[in-house]
Amino acid sequence: MSNHALSRSLKNLLESQNYENRVTFIQGSILEENDMKRCAIRKAEAAFILADRSKATFAEEAVNEDHRAVLRVWSVRKYAPRTPVFVSTLRPETEVHVKSLSRQVLCVNSIKQIILGYSCLYPGAATLITNLVHQAPPLEKYKKAWQVLYGKQK
Repeated sequence: MSNHALSRSLKNLLESQNYENRVTFIQGSILEENDMKRCAIRKAEAAFILADRSKATFAEEAVNEDHRAVLRVWSVRKYAPRTPVFVSTLRPETEVHVKSLSRQVLCVNSIKQIILGYSCLYPGAATLITNLVHQAPPLEKYKKAWQVLYGKQK
C-alpha cells in the first residue's frame, strides 16, 4: 500500500511470475482505517513496512522517513494485532522503537556496519558477501571465464 501510484518498474516487478499471485498493490494510506479494511490487513499473511530510501538523501530526511515507518507499524499493530509485521528502517536507532512490535526488523545501515566489521576481521569478507548476493550476467557475454567474477564486458 502506498499513497502514490505504482511506478512502471514496480508494476513490472509485481507482474513477474514470482510475485503476481502473491503480492497485491493497493493505493491508499496505512494510517487510514478504511484503507486497512479495503486491503484486509487482518487476514493478511504478513505486512511489510519499508522505509523509502529514495526520499532519504540527507540525515534529517532519513529520520523523518523512519518516523513515518514507526507510525505505520503502530497503525498496523493497533488495527491488526495478529498480523506479523516485517520492517525495514534506514537508521539503527529506529530499530528500538519497532522491535517489540514487529516480527523482524532490517536496517540497511546496520548491515553495512556489520559487513564493514567482518571485512576488518576477515579481509575479503565484504567482497565474498557482495559476490554471494549480487547476480552476475551470463557467461556468454564475456571473452574469458575470469571476467565473469569481475564484471568485465567485451
